[in-house]
Amino acid sequence: MSKEFQQEILKNRITDYLKKNNLSINRLAELSNIRQSTLNNIINRGTIPRVDTIQAICEGLNISVKDFFDFPPYNQVKNNEDNKNNQIELTQKMDVLNKKLIEMEKELKELRG
Repeated sequence: MSKEFQQEILKNRITDYLKKNNLSINRLAELSNIRQSTLNNIINRGTIPRVDTIQAICEGLNISVKDFFDFPPYNQVKNNEDNKNNQIELTQKMDVLNKKLIEMEKELKELRG
């Protein structure tokens, strides 16, 4: 994930929460106990916030960090790994079934004689 993409989605996430909660940048900064300029830089200049800043913003929004990052692409990593594991499992099952099919075809040929 590129830095520019991260900047954009984090900025949009915070902006969405501002709109959803009818908050201004100044009010969220106050609730989060961070400087208004820090929040302004994240939203208007695309600065990527530090972890402690994200934590403070989440506290100001009264949400968990997990809730903050519970959106694509951040919440898709687990899903992608699950899909990959499911594909591996299906491939293994198909291999077993193919081997059984080959054995059954051999048995059938022997019975037909």
